[in-house]
This record gives sequence, structure tokens and C-alpha cells, in this order.
Amino acid sequence: MTLRCSGVTLLEALIAVVISTVVVTLAGRTLLHAMAVSRDAVVRDDRLIARRIARVTLRSELAALGPGEARSSGGDSLRLRAIRGAGRVCRIESDWIVADLRAGRSPEPDKDSLELMGPLGAVQVVDLIGTGSEPNACGANAVGRPTRLRSSGPVDPDVVFVRLFETGAYHLDLGALRYRRGRGGRQPLTPDVWDERSSLVFDAPWIRASLVDARAESTAVPLLVRVW
Repeated sequence: MTLRCSGVTLLEALIAVVISTVVVTLAGRTLLHAMAVSRDAVVRDDRLIARRIARVTLRSELAALGPGEARSSGGDSLRLRAIRGAGRVCRIESDWIVADLRAGRSPEPDKDSLELMGPLGAVQVVDLIGTGSEPNACGANAVGRPTRLRSSGPVDPDVVFVRLFETGAYHLDLGALRYRRGRGGRQPLTPDVWDERSSLVFDAPWIRASLVDARAESTAVPLLVRVW
């Protein structure tokens, strides 16, 4: 006599269990493989994004510096005077400067300082303590945004050019490129993709960034930025 279980033979039930187990196992392996591929793709994308951010940030930021405006503070750190804007001076009123300012962001008194340049190269550095706008102050030939900048003291009437800057530092720390303004914390600019062999060094007149992938044997092409 053949044993049956709810109209199905015992052998058929065992075969169904085995097939179900194989299908679930294969589906699980497929899912794990897909997750691994997806994870690898995310890691690869993070590396590409981090390298692109590092290139654009360091080259655009550091290429605008002059002699003495950047220095190494260790094998993974670089202190600099980060330029946030510049422009010709249109008018001076005691401690107020009206400038045809071209800037990546609006001036911020709690962050920025002013570098004032005279016609013969004399330089004066003062704190920025106030801002305002004056749309028509620089005439029809203005190329930036006419802006009022208040300094922490009287301004030499011969000043012809102004640069807006903040003091900061770039770090390769905990696998990411980070920026620190003043004495604040180190804010990450990239994903965490590099290991401790990475370096950021100022070797005048070049800034050399060697970015070593944390999960790969290859080293990213070093970034070279010339400081004039």
C-alpha cells in the first residue's frame, strides 16, 4: 500500500521540500550576490565622487593663493588663507569700503577678514565687522556685485583692491577630506574612502595630495596644485 498525506505521496512531499529548499537557497545566494554588487557599486561611486570633490575643491581653492598663504601643518593637513571673494575698490568712506565684489558667497562678518591692497603693493589686513549692498555704486562697468564692507578700523584712502578671506585648514582625517574654519570642528567634504597612507603636503610651489583608496591596492593619481 502507498502512504499518502492529504492526497500526496510521502515521496512527492519530500521531493517538494527538497526543491523548495534548493529554490530558496539559490534565491538567497542571488540576493546576496546582488547586494554585494550593489555595495561594490556604491563604494566605487563614493571613490569617484570623493576624488572629483578633492580635485575641484583643492584646485579651485588653492590655485587662487599667493606666496606664503598656505603651509603644511603635518603630513595630512594644510593651513591656508581661503579666498572667498575679491574686487576693485569703488569708494572709501572712513571705515567703509564699497567694492565691485566677485564672490562665491555673501560676505560674513563672523567668518571673514579683509585684505586691502594699495597701488604700490602695500597690504593691510583688517577684520570685517559689517556688510551692505549698494547696487549702483560702481558705475556701468561693474563686473561683480557692488558691496559695502565695514572694516574694524579706518581704511587708507589709497586702497584700490580688496580680497575677502577666511582662515581655515584642509585635513585628510578618518578617510575623508575635511575642512576646518578657525578653531571649529573638521567638517567632512567627501565620503570616507581613503586610508591613513594618504597625504596632503605643501612643497613650495606645489601642493601634493596623494589619495590612497582604503579598499583597493591602487593609489589615486596625485593632485598637483601650483601656488603662485
